[in-house]
Amino acid sequence: MKVPYPKKPNQILVRLIDREVVDGMTGRITNQSETTLSQKLADFLVRLGYDSSHILGITVQLMTNGKVQVDFQETTERVELVHPSDRTSSPEAISMFDDFLISMKTSEEKEAKGKTMRIVIQPRKKP
Repeated sequence: MKVPYPKKPNQILVRLIDREVVDGMTGRITNQSETTLSQKLADFLVRLGYDSSHILGITVQLMTNGKVQVDFQETTERVELVHPSDRTSSPEAISMFDDFLISMKTSEEKEAKGKTMRIVIQPRKKP
């Protein structure tokens, strides 16, 4: 069920704080910047994979609590809303993320009926 949400991802600013991880411990800040939520989500789609359910969890956490930390092997990334007033409910965040994914698809992908997986079953070899 679609739920209306107040702003689109390209209208929401997020602050990014990257830290290095050394021997399992968070180290110094390596980068601090601001970008739009849509740009950050696109980055996560490339880094984590287009079918990753983790990105939905990251989005819901960010939009409902205002901040989230994502740990990678050699870095940790804190993403926080620049304006706390941009926070939403879980259903709003899910609808926003679903619409964002749809907007990222090409027209050919939108027209496709769905993915087809090819599974090949080979008969057992007789001894």
